[in-house]
Amino acid sequence: MPVGLGGTAVNLIAKGLLAKGHELVIFTLDTSVNREVVLDGPQLRICVGPYRPRARFRAMDMFRAERNYIANAAIRERPDIIHAHWTYEFAAGALDSGIPTLVTVRDWAPKILSYYRNMYRFIRFLMDWQTFRKAKYLSANSYYIQKLILNRFRINVPVIPNPIEDSFLQQTQKKYKSDSPTIISVNNEMSDHKNVKNLIIAFKHIRQSLPGCRLKLVGNEFGPNQLAEQWSKSSGLDDGIDFLGSLQRQDLKKVLEEADLLIHPSLEESFGNTLIEAMALRLPVIGGMNSGAVPWILDDGSAGMLCDVKSPRQIAQTAIDVLVSEDQWQRYSESGYERIVDQFSIEKVVDTCIEQYRRILSY
Repeated sequence: MPVGLGGTAVNLIAKGLLAKGHELVIFTLDTSVNREVVLDGPQLRICVGPYRPRARFRAMDMFRAERNYIANAAIRERPDIIHAHWTYEFAAGALDSGIPTLVTVRDWAPKILSYYRNMYRFIRFLMDWQTFRKAKYLSANSYYIQKLILNRFRINVPVIPNPIEDSFLQQTQKKYKSDSPTIISVNNEMSDHKNVKNLIIAFKHIRQSLPGCRLKLVGNEFGPNQLAEQWSKSSGLDDGIDFLGSLQRQDLKKVLEEADLLIHPSLEESFGNTLIEAMALRLPVIGGMNSGAVPWILDDGSAGMLCDVKSPRQIAQTAIDVLVSEDQWQRYSESGYERIVDQFSIEKVVDTCIEQYRRILSY
């Protein structure tokens, strides 16, 4: 059975809409199908179209086949409104259908192009530009993205943040552990803008003050014998580090539950799902003071610690300060959790979506 392209935030919004009794049609794409597959269930239809496996072929015609499938399927199904996520093929197809469409901007194409200077990302940049030129209704997934849209296009859009899964909300207080704390970091690549090298360097300084501390690294390129471990060993910095690699969602939750601190060293985030998942589990977090949406998620330092993540010594000192102070650790454990419940619950996010749908349909 095809699974589609997915996306944690998108899946959770869909679940939330179904829970509120709405009928839903999901349009997605999958490399495993050559022709459309339609799956039906209570209140739900999932239309899965072909997604060409080779990125180069998709980019050569600006995802024409994928855009056409989404547009034609939407015209056939005739929903009252479409909520398209990201500003690429899904948004383009939805807008081509002529059906009222809300496009949620979930990343920033100019920034991505600056990180990955290749033709594929340039084509995506052009698709993003076309979406902004054509879309009448837009939203951002963070106030950081909202500000970028305002500065670039001079339009002010509402914010619909990513929601947190209910199962991640830990109702009971998390216990402080003074001996042998565990730090965790979750990243999807060992790139310069993810900045994990500075975290690994910082961890050496942390171990000098807290010799029993361990660092667990999760994500692509962070498994045994993968890029992160190879670099750490060649730099003599692998002591005390567990390279776990990619984990299934429930395994990730378990590792987060067992940790004492999450450090997110990324230099830029359009949102930061890892942060809200950790905070929901009452895990204190450290993020970058200039890292895109991170300061907003951490309520400018009230719900998590902010530092200059370009400085390994600042990362280390911020981590040491919270790990040796039970009062500070408990304060961030509780304030982070309260921030998530107040701003990022599924019910709150879905209610915001519905409010925007009604506003659009009232025009």
